[in-house]
Amino acid sequence: MEKSIKNKKRYTVLTFNFGGYEVLREIRHKSPNAEYIYVTDDRSITSRTWDVRYVDNPHPEDVFYACWQVRYNPFDFATTDIVLKIDGSIEVLDKTDEIIDYFDRYGFDICLMIHPARCCINDEYEVWCNTRGYLRCQADKAMAYMEHRGYDARGYRGLYQYNLMIQRRNPLNLQLNQLTFSATKDLAEAGKQVDRLDQTIGSFIINTQFENSLKVMAVDERIVHSKYFRWYRHGTWDECKYFGKGIKPYLFNRPVRIAKLSYHARAIFGRWWLPLPVVKFFLLLKQIKDRSF
Repeated sequence: MEKSIKNKKRYTVLTFNFGGYEVLREIRHKSPNAEYIYVTDDRSITSRTWDVRYVDNPHPEDVFYACWQVRYNPFDFATTDIVLKIDGSIEVLDKTDEIIDYFDRYGFDICLMIHPARCCINDEYEVWCNTRGYLRCQADKAMAYMEHRGYDARGYRGLYQYNLMIQRRNPLNLQLNQLTFSATKDLAEAGKQVDRLDQTIGSFIINTQFENSLKVMAVDERIVHSKYFRWYRHGTWDECKYFGKGIKPYLFNRPVRIAKLSYHARAIFGRWWLPLPVVKFFLLLKQIKDRSF
């Protein structure tokens, strides 16, 4: 018993890869306070840095079913009460204790990454239909699903990216995950088990059912272009470019202040590392110029 208590980690970093959709991205620097779990159906994958868990996909014709099964049941794999979930397209560069410290210190239930370019769900469907091969009939079905439930998907401002999220083990998050996973099944494309575009569905669920209950830590896309993470295109080592400041961030149809953490340094200064006092000085100048952060 003493050994299990002593070795218990503070938080979990969880990722997944099914159907060969991603490449294995080893962790650069690990935190002794975290467990790192990699869930896959590929039994040929081994890792020096991840604790690999092998799970079969009950629906091999739909790789996203297994992905969402992990994403929306994170505490089936984690032994801790805080889980940092990342897509397999994200590489862990350094320990993320500072982010977890901030999350835990203020008692947040969830950390959401605010979309940098769009704030309405309808706009996201438009982009996916025009650039990512998403079926127009699927977008129309999802829009009708939301509007039938009284949601203004064209005007309500609140769109959250799902390639990084932190959740605390509690009834609110368990309910949120269950509702979102269920809705992806309700909106599945013909011949599939789930809808592959889940961040619009998840944003809809959060905005309509959890506005007055979830305590949200808001971050922006800089977190995946920071000293902690690097974001790549799916299945490749082509780094996604930093989008930039983007539009004014919204949460629950209201402007929201982004958490101020030092992970922003790399996004501002690129790959050049500067002494912390210098970084703080330039951050202060930027905050004076731009009061939105």
